[in-house]
Amino acid sequence: MIRLFIGTDREKARSKMNAAIEKVAKKAEIVRISDAHTMEDLKTALQGGGMFGGKRVLVFENVCTNPDLSDIFVGALEYLKESDEDVFVFESKPLADLRKKLEKYAESVEKFDAPAKERDSSIFAMANALRKRDKKALWVAYMQEVAKDNAPEA
Repeated sequence: MIRLFIGTDREKARSKMNAAIEKVAKKAEIVRISDAHTMEDLKTALQGGGMFGGKRVLVFENVCTNPDLSDIFVGALEYLKESDEDVFVFESKPLADLRKKLEKYAESVEKFDAPAKERDSSIFAMANALRKRDKKALWVAYMQEVAKDNAPEA
């Protein structure tokens, strides 16, 4: 059973995922694989607990950001869906085709997107754009001030 957590709000997604893991992982070994692990670590985690191994909970965090691990992981999704182990997958920014594949095999999908940042509408927006040498932002800030009927020269 695969549970998928997607989104740019990492703190919220991870806290929900960790709460779900705690509910399931009583007397179970938690195996965490991230994008920093090697291919051998991923292959070992996918092979199973062994004959004498106990119950396991597999947690994959941003594995698909590593191209080497991504191919192996996507190939094993069908196996993970059919396995008896609980599988938790967190991907912060998956591409559209990868997201569709993950959602296809996942039993549950939870999305956590961070709120969009508001534009800097303060009086210092033009000064900040000028300091950054961002011509487009400078022009947009200037036009916003003109639209407000403020004196941008001030």
